[in-house]
Parts: sequence; C-alpha cells; structure tokens
Amino acid sequence: MGLNVVRREEYFKGKYGKKFPFQEFLTDYKKEYYKYVNENGIDAKPGLYQLLETFKQLDIPMVVASEVVGVNPKDAITLEDSFNGIKAAYAAGMMPVMVPDLIKDTSEVDDLLFAKKNDLNEVAEWIRSNRLELGNR
Repeated sequence: MGLNVVRREEYFKGKYGKKFPFQEFLTDYKKEYYKYVNENGIDAKPGLYQLLETFKQLDIPMVVASEVVGVNPKDAITLEDSFNGIKAAYAAGMMPVMVPDLIKDTSEVDDLLFAKKNDLNEVAEWIRSNRLELGNR
C-alpha cells in the first residue's frame, strides 16, 4: 500500500468504520506475518542479487536514508513499487524509479518517474549502462 502506520489506520477506519480495532488488527497481522515468514521464508525479488552485485562492482553506496549519510537527494536513485513512495521520492528531489509489483498500471505517477523497469534485473542493467550519465544529471 505504501502507507505509514498513521495513514494505514486512517485507511482501515475509513473503509471499515471508526470502531475498527486497528491496533488489535496490527498486532495480529504482525504475529501472523512473522509466523508465516519463519515457517516459509520470503523469496527474494527477481534480480535482487544481481542488483546488489552491481552496486558492489561499481562501488555504489546503498543508502536507506540519504540524510543519515549526507547523500544529496538529487544524487539518489529511489527504487519503489508504490505510488506514495514515488511521490515522496519525487518531492524529495530524488530520482524515482518505479519497479511495479502488485500495481501494473502506473499512469498515475508516470510523469514523476526518472525511469520505470520491470524488475530488479532491468534496474541492474540500466545502472550498469548509465553509470556515468546518472552521476552527471
């Protein structure tokens, strides 16, 4: 969904009524989610390992939060699969790259995208092919 916990609570209470027990739902959801993950694991997205290897080979730092390590937002590529994530990256002045997952029609945010790739394999190839151009935008 690409929503923080406050927005998720607003969403669920808006959809199911103000009395929806969101905190109880969240606690139960997390419990079931972690139980499932412990029993079944989580498959890596296609191309994840190739992308991480590309970052390593090209000496590209991987950053979770650009402000923490002093990376200028205009020099940061943000990989996202949610509209809200794309909108936030664009508003922050980053280079938003959409890698659609559940939502395939991205026309709502296409004008905000620096690029759109089908999977992380395509992202890795794109980064390798455009390394110099990306650093000089």
